[in-house]
Amino acid sequence: MYQLTRYLYELSEVKGNLIMALLNKANEESLFWAFEYYYSGYPCETTNFIIQIYYDFYYVLNPTFEKYMFIQLKKVSLENEYEELALFIKLIIKNLIFRPYTLDVFMLRNMGLQFEINFDEIEDVNKEIISLLIEPDNYVYMSTLLMQCDKYKDVKKLEELHSEIIDTMGSYIKINKNVKMKETTALLGNCYKDEFILKRTIILAKIINYYSIKETKKMHRSVYIENDIKKQMKELYMYKTKYPTTLKEDAKYATNKNNFIGIFQLERFKEENKNYREKYLKKWEYYAYDAPYWTNLFALHEAEKDETHKKIIFEDEETENEFYEDIEYFPDELSKEIQDKSIGKIEKVCNLNEFYGKYGGRNVIKLEEEEIADIDLIVV
Repeated sequence: MYQLTRYLYELSEVKGNLIMALLNKANEESLFWAFEYYYSGYPCETTNFIIQIYYDFYYVLNPTFEKYMFIQLKKVSLENEYEELALFIKLIIKNLIFRPYTLDVFMLRNMGLQFEINFDEIEDVNKEIISLLIEPDNYVYMSTLLMQCDKYKDVKKLEELHSEIIDTMGSYIKINKNVKMKETTALLGNCYKDEFILKRTIILAKIINYYSIKETKKMHRSVYIENDIKKQMKELYMYKTKYPTTLKEDAKYATNKNNFIGIFQLERFKEENKNYREKYLKKWEYYAYDAPYWTNLFALHEAEKDETHKKIIFEDEETENEFYEDIEYFPDELSKEIQDKSIGKIEKVCNLNEFYGKYGGRNVIKLEEEEIADIDLIVV
């Protein structure tokens, strides 16, 4: 679905740019994209996405950060959830920026979701996965089993698999099974219950971490940036929405800034969105409406979505004028430089081997160029 955000970026492009900003260790840009997602009305979705990013890129070399991250998350109170969750996201990004990462989980997870497999020929999936743990050449196949087997939608089945994995890897490295099982069971059972992809990613990340320890890869030290609440609240203010809003001032970064943004499955690449420029320039209200931020604003100005004519209907001319006094958004009147921050050209180029070569310097599992070339665009 083509969805515009608070500052009229397309949502999939916001998420793709957040990933790239983190990989480039660009702190301010990472925070900008994270809070563009967050303040568009998606606090829980942004939190899930940040945690997914941690397991996709950072867990393998930073396993001790997992405990720290979830301790911080538990501090978020229901009474002040919106503010405290924003502070949590800011804290996690500031801690991830200086940490080493690998592409192992990210690449293998996407291969596992995209490659085809015939489960009819496999008698025991758990046994099959266990048999593949020691040879990294088998990890693409192993990831496909993990990501696509229906039984792993059941948390109990994932826990059983993890137990067997620890028993096998425990022959090669020292693992405190009771502690690992208790920690992982708490994560799988209590966190993000609808996110079955994240649950499987957690197990995949732990498998690759166990293998990296077996291969004596150096783990990052347990150093954390702590929250100075007063300072963080002050810094957080710059990412909040100010009124009247203007795209000239608020839309700070271009979605096509990074050459690798085209590896992601962006909404603009779909046939039904080939007129994405018109959607932004002429019908932005309609395509922004479903973002909770915009839904609330339109409701305050007594406006509703007309699905038949694909436009927003205000109750009267006075409320419509009041809306545009508060929201000075007239994309078709902006300079091309400002317009191009949201709708600048992005090439649909799946140059994943180049991406892998540039950002995969610390990878634990070596993937072959032919395997990478078989991946389609990455879903965000």
